[in-house]
Amino acid sequence: MASRTVFEDENNNEMDCYLNDKGKVFIQVGESGADIHEKGFITLDKSDVNELIKMLSEIEKDMVD
Repeated sequence: MASRTVFEDENNNEMDCYLNDKGKVFIQVGESGADIHEKGFITLDKSDVNELIKMLSEIEKDMVD
């Protein structure tokens, strides 16, 4: 089971994702190295995660390598 994943882009932004202790996906977004209070976050339940996966899968089809 994946515990935590951090994505970082070329503009020094990061997205930190993990399953929290309430069984929801926690996603925090902000500038790399920024104080936790300077970052935004959202929690997603299972139905939200399924919807996000479907949307990202559709978007992926149109992306360029």
